[in-house]
Amino acid sequence: MKVFKSFVLLLTVFLLFAMLATVGNGAAKTIPPAYYGEEWTLISSKVILPMQAIGTKHVSKVPANKVIKGVNSTWKISAGESIMGHIVDQSFLISISGKSTFKGPNDNELLTGTNLEATHAFITAVFFGELVSYTYKVENKITGELRYETYNVIASGDILNYYQRVHVDDNGVTTIEDAGRTKTRSFATEKELKEVLNSNNTDVVFN
Repeated sequence: MKVFKSFVLLLTVFLLFAMLATVGNGAAKTIPPAYYGEEWTLISSKVILPMQAIGTKHVSKVPANKVIKGVNSTWKISAGESIMGHIVDQSFLISISGKSTFKGPNDNELLTGTNLEATHAFITAVFFGELVSYTYKVENKITGELRYETYNVIASGDILNYYQRVHVDDNGVTTIEDAGRTKTRSFATEKELKEVLNSNNTDVVFN
C-alpha cells in the first residue's frame, strides 16, 4: 500500500510539472489542474476556432502631425471568459514590445467617404489566436472513479498593431475608420469607442 501511495504521489508531481509546459506566449498547453490520486489521459483534441482575429484593445492615440515610437501592446483573457461564444478554461497573456513608429494624420486628411478631417489616429492591438478543445479521461487511482473533462485552451497566438484614423467633432461625436480605409463608424463619445475596442470587437477594426 505504501508503494502504491508513493507511485500516486510521484504521478501527481509529474502532472504538476507538466502543467508548466507552455505554448507561444504563456498558455499552458494541455494539462489541467492535477489532483491527488488522479491520472489524466488526453484522448482527443479539436480545433474550435482556427487562427483568426479574436481580440482587440485600444493601445494609443496619435495626434495629427505628431509621431509616436515604441508602442507596447498587451492582450489578456482570463479563465472563465468567453471568446465568440466559447468559454476559455485557461488564462492567456501575450505582449509585444513595439519598435514601430506611427505618425498622426496630415492636415486636411479626410476619412473615407466623408468630409470629416482626421483629428488623430488610434493604434489598435489585434490578437490572433487558435482555440482548441482538449478532452481527457480522468481516473481516480484510489477509488476507481472514471470521468471525462473538456478544456478549451488558446493553443497559439500572435498580436499586431493596426492604424485607424479618427475624427472627433465639437460635440464629442467620434468617427473611426476601419484599418482598410473602406468605411467608418460613429460613436457618441471617444470613451464609448475605446470601450468597444477593449471589448474584443474586431468589426470596428476590419469592417
